[in-house]
Order: sequence, then C-alpha cells, then structure tokens
Amino acid sequence: MRKKIYSKVKCVVFDLDGTIYFGKNLADQAVQIIDYAREKAGHVFFATNNSAKTPLEIYEKLHERGIHLTPDEVLTSSFLLAEYLLKHNLHQTITIGTDSLKTFLHEKGISTDSKKAKAFVVGYDPKATLKDLDYPLNYLPKDYLFIAANFERSYPIENGWKTPGAGAMVKMAEFVLQKETDVFVGKPHSVMLKWIANKFELTPQEILMVGDQYKSDIQMAENFGAHALLVTNGEANPYPCKHITALAQLKELL
Repeated sequence: MRKKIYSKVKCVVFDLDGTIYFGKNLADQAVQIIDYAREKAGHVFFATNNSAKTPLEIYEKLHERGIHLTPDEVLTSSFLLAEYLLKHNLHQTITIGTDSLKTFLHEKGISTDSKKAKAFVVGYDPKATLKDLDYPLNYLPKDYLFIAANFERSYPIENGWKTPGAGAMVKMAEFVLQKETDVFVGKPHSVMLKWIANKFELTPQEILMVGDQYKSDIQMAENFGAHALLVTNGEANPYPCKHITALAQLKELL
C-alpha cells in the first residue's frame, strides 16, 4: 500500500476532461473516488478550462452521471471570464465563443457584440471561423484589452481521440488583430486555485490538484504552491511530478 502523502489536504480539485471523464464516459471508479476524496479532505472542487459550457451545464453533466456535487463546486473559465470583466467594469465586449458562453455573460450584464467594446474575449468555440474576426477587426478601439479563457492546444475525448482546444483560436485572433493576449483566466495561471483558496480559506499546501495535463493542471498547481498529481491514464510519465496511472489509485494516497 502506498503512503498516504495527501492525508493533510483539505480540498481536492479535480480536472474534468481526461481526468473525471472522457467525452461522455466517466473514468473508472470516478464516482467512488470523488466521494472518498470528499470524505477524507472535506472539500472537493471541479475546475475546468472549458468555456464552451456554463458552470450549471457542467454540473448537470456530472450530476446526470451519478457524481455527487453541488453547482457551486464547479469552476469554469466562463465563470472566471465573467468575474474578471465585472471586476474591471468591462461590460462592453466583443466575444468569440459558444452561445452558452455569450448567454452566460449576458445574464451577468455583459454585452458580447458592442460597437463600443473595451474588451475582446475569446472562449472555446468549435464552430468559430475567420469570419468571426470581421467584427472585432473593425470595431475594437486601439486601447482594448484582449482576454482569453485559456491557451490549451487540445483535450481528450472518447477512445484516446484528441480535439483542438481554444489555443488555436487565440493564436488566430492574435495574428489577425496583431496583438498578443493581455489576460488568460484559465490554467496554467493560478486564478482558479486562488479563487478556491479564498472561498474555503485554505493555504496552497492544503489543496491537491488532480489532472491529466502537465502544462495546464500540474503547472497551475506548481505556480500556486499547491500539491499536484498527474493522472497519466496508463501512459508513461515524462514529467518531473508525482503521478498515478489511473484515477482509481488516488484512494491509496488520501
């Protein structure tokens, strides 16, 4: 049996794509591991770079698959985009993203197609094309702020298949607009873990981040000073970090 190296952790933060689920399919023993983590640590949270869906939509996906959670235990980059825009009084934006993201921002009082925009927002949208850059190219002022959900290259879905992430859209927009992104709210930046730490009044060392992507999940935890555990899903681990080969092995460490 492995040593319980995370026995003092008070919050386990789970990545979703590639960790808790793969497309429509849950990882082996995902429900049991989440329940066990809640029992041992006291808190669990689900943090995802996915801006295509709202926190409520993510909650419903997890709940429908038998995972026990509450809506406020889901933290998405769409939520953080709204938080950032409201905090900095950026209610007028031009936004590229899914209808879910735009509706979510509208509900927060944020315009997504304003000709008086002070911010340009890029979230994940698999249907986005170059045509979506016509409006920002012609209506953004010189001093606008470029805000992106994340810079992920790809993410896993069913049967080991990968699909392109929001990073490709960000690079496309940077090239066309001739401007680098000013703000990223998602992983590997530590905004998510800072938000969780503030919510539960935790220190970084009381948080464990569990995820399948070294350059987003693990580096976010390392940037914040939290514990990090890579789930390799049966693959070898080429990175300098602690790892398990399957989510089910987490039970041995808590």
